[in-house]
Parts: sequence; C-alpha cells; structure tokens
Amino acid sequence: MIGAAPAAGNAPTGIAIASVTTLGYLGSFTGPPLIGALAQISDLSTALLLPAVAAGAIVALSRFALTPACGRRAGAGSGSR
Repeated sequence: MIGAAPAAGNAPTGIAIASVTTLGYLGSFTGPPLIGALAQISDLSTALLLPAVAAGAIVALSRFALTPACGRRAGAGSGSR
C-alpha cells in the first residue's frame, strides 16, 4: 500500500510515497517487455509464470521488510474513517 510507505522507513512522507510510486511505474514499463522477451525464448505460459512467482516472493518476503507501524491505519483510534 502506498499509504504504508511513510511508516516503513525514516524518509519524509512525500519522498516515501514518490519512491513507491516510482517503483510501481518502473514495474509497469519494464514488466511487459521482459515477459515478451521471455515468451520469445520459451513460451507464453512460462513467461507469465514469472510475474506469479515474483508476486509470491514479494508476499512471502514482505513480512521481513515491513515494520509493525506499517499495519496501523492513519487516524486509528481517533474514531475517524
């Protein structure tokens, strides 16, 4: 979540959100050409397995990268939604 970016490190809020957004755009622009190149070498099924494996690795490893503060919602305990 982009909203968890400021709590994950010591960077100011704007820089943390910009960093997460930049990484998202990087994946959007580099993913399809990489999948296409891999499909040229092998087949499309194998090439589409790469993002699934990468997503699984991100989910499995994210628990080590995030701090407990990332799970707290902004305004939690203040009664606002």
